[in-house]
Amino acid sequence: MDKNNAFEGALSINDMVFEYVTFMHSSSLISYEGKKRTVLGDIYLDQQANQLAIIITEPELYMKLTNEKYQSERVLLHQD
Repeated sequence: MDKNNAFEGALSINDMVFEYVTFMHSSSLISYEGKKRTVLGDIYLDQQANQLAIIITEPELYMKLTNEKYQSERVLLHQD
């Protein structure tokens, strides 16, 4: 994918809203709060961007989603 296929916008996961995120296929899912940059995990999209999978690697978000401490295991969020 080229830069024209990058996503920039808001993302909500459960009740958490990330006002500005950016990603493209097979890249990091990055959230920005002002100048603060946080890598939330990895994201993968199909060619038409109809399906996506997010692998959460950010420890605080992992804890919020699973109620477990992050131990380099990953939570896969899948949307069809």
